[in-house]
Amino acid sequence: MRLYIFFIATFSVLSFIKTEAQTPPYSGTIFIDPDIITSSDSSSIQSTTYAGRGQRQVYDRRVNNWVNINAYLFDVTWNDGVFSEAVVNPEFGTIELAKVEAEKYARLIGQLPFCLRLDVDQIWIHQGVQPFGGGNRSMLIHTGQSAIYEASGIIEETLVHEAAHTSLDFSHGASSGWITAQNKDVNFISTYARDNPTREDIAESFLPWLMVKYKASKISTADFNKITQTIPNRLAYFDSQAFNLYPFFGNKTSTPPPLFTGGTNFLYPDIITPSDPSSIQSTTYAGRGQRQVYDRRVNNWININAYLFNIVWDDGITSEAVVNPEFGTIDSARFEAEKYARIIGQLPNCLRIDVDQIWINKGVQVFGGGNKAILIHTGQSAIYEASGFLEETFVHEASHTSLDFPHGASSGWKTAQSKDGIFISTYSRDFPDREDIAESFLPWLMVRYRASKITATDFNRINQTISNRLAYFDSQSFNLYPFVGNIVSTTSLEDIKPIVYIYPNPSSEFIQIAGITASINYEIYTIQGGKVLEGIYAEGNQINIQNLPGNMYFLKLKNGSTMKFITE
Repeated sequence: MRLYIFFIATFSVLSFIKTEAQTPPYSGTIFIDPDIITSSDSSSIQSTTYAGRGQRQVYDRRVNNWVNINAYLFDVTWNDGVFSEAVVNPEFGTIELAKVEAEKYARLIGQLPFCLRLDVDQIWIHQGVQPFGGGNRSMLIHTGQSAIYEASGIIEETLVHEAAHTSLDFSHGASSGWITAQNKDVNFISTYARDNPTREDIAESFLPWLMVKYKASKISTADFNKITQTIPNRLAYFDSQAFNLYPFFGNKTSTPPPLFTGGTNFLYPDIITPSDPSSIQSTTYAGRGQRQVYDRRVNNWININAYLFNIVWDDGITSEAVVNPEFGTIDSARFEAEKYARIIGQLPNCLRIDVDQIWINKGVQVFGGGNKAILIHTGQSAIYEASGFLEETFVHEASHTSLDFPHGASSGWKTAQSKDGIFISTYSRDFPDREDIAESFLPWLMVRYRASKITATDFNRINQTISNRLAYFDSQSFNLYPFVGNIVSTTSLEDIKPIVYIYPNPSSEFIQIAGITASINYEIYTIQGGKVLEGIYAEGNQINIQNLPGNMYFLKLKNGSTMKFITE
């Protein structure tokens, strides 16, 4: 179940008294004018369709806590390609009464600008007189409070505020442009924004921007001047964003929006769970050794005398865990190596196939994937674990490591991108060459193999948005063990799925092959495909590699098995 952070709009209505230049002109901006959006204004609502009952975890202000409910569910579609799920508390009693609530708020939210609806994945509807809320892809409504807002004429304006939390805070609140605008303005538009500058300033400022930019005729000259004089740089920032404001202003976009803000690894925390099977076979200490790894704390490559561990997964894939010496002892390093070897062992075979190294550092920095390695910072790992997204983040990073190179520039993938004409997330849209494979692969796993774990709304949205990318992944016959299916053997050099393993690995003098019980011919190749050694291996023998320059090599056995090893 997704985790949400709520930003609750609660205000006391105060008369405006400007006593000094630095006193904000308003208490809360939803009270400035009740007619910025009215009940008679157009809505983008297209349909609200009952989708059955389902368990959902939602927030309820009456108990100030998360609750699990067997909700009435409705798929909401707006006519500009944005989708949502209305989650109606069963306390409303019948499908018919629940539908009245879902349709009411679907229409009201459909009056909001496209840019505010873009990330509203769910609309939670309860009874009770408690404040509305918005944030992290949801909106919270209590119908008793709604009646109060309606009586004051500000329900639409309140929804603008909450939807600004949901769809704008993440993308803009910490941006350099917004921070610069705040600093230049000095003052805040309201005491609510001033007292909560990080949490409330975007939502408090966006509605006044709509007022002076598009509804100036509906507000007084005094209010127009207060707004434009108090936050001119924030207004200019919003001007620069080219927001899609349909149906509030302008026409429908011809290009549907990306479905999700940020990364798709943060959509659902239980696509892979800690209790799911892992392919881990062994994690063996191999001594200390010099390795070059990336460390995001310094944003650079560093050389470390690492604790090294040979990892073997039970489908024959091998890797090396490179643990920063800052962990202090072999036992501490072993704990980290075993932990991440098991978690990465939960990933599909096709994502582990090119993970030659796992770099493990301390620090609260984001993970990374690529260069035939996965980068882990254990402080950030704790954050991912607390929110349940650790395994999904590994799917994303391992997709970079094992899928980007063979698929990202392929004609099939490029054709699929072109046919879809849209991206699954803003992250893939903003970095189409770098992030689109990794951003799309996890949603493919979701809809093809974990559909029961995601909402019907998201299932439909993913299928409709990137249908050609999904079909491309379908065509690849990926080995998904242990996520799906059983161990698959292969004789393909490209797949590199050995049935035995090499030790010590890395090595500077000799290597041996575990699991060999009879003599067998072997050949050793460079990563470019050139043969550098050949011979016959028997159980217990050693293969001398002292003359091989430090690099990665492939050892191929006559039975078709291929293994990777590194020389130092």
